Amino acid sequence: MENSVSFLEKKNVFVLAICQVLFNTGQGLIFASAPLVGLAIAPDQSLATLPISVLLVGTVIATLPAPLLMRRIGLSANSAHKQGRRQSGDHRTHKQDGNGKRCQRLIRCDGQPHKGC
Repeated sequence: MENSVSFLEKKNVFVLAICQVLFNTGQGLIFASAPLVGLAIAPDQSLATLPISVLLVGTVIATLPAPLLMRRIGLSANSAHKQGRRQSGDHRTHKQDGNGKRCQRLIRCDGQPHKGC
């Protein structure tokens, strides 16, 4: 099997890598400068780190619904296919609970719910 990667794909990977470097650099600057700006404008010095604290708490709150949504609706047939799974059969993930294995989340490539372990 030939593994050929086109010029466009290589260019896209390079552009995405540069974007990630710039994004992470910007995040570092925000984390470094936010307390300093907060110290300059805060009426009390104890409130200097409030902007960065609010940013982190907001990120945590915004990320909480994602795993709950994934637990409720699971993966679609299309996303399971993208992860390299074949369409035949069930694809299960198990969680060890001390009494052997039990089903924690069941994914079928055809998108139908599984009826038990």
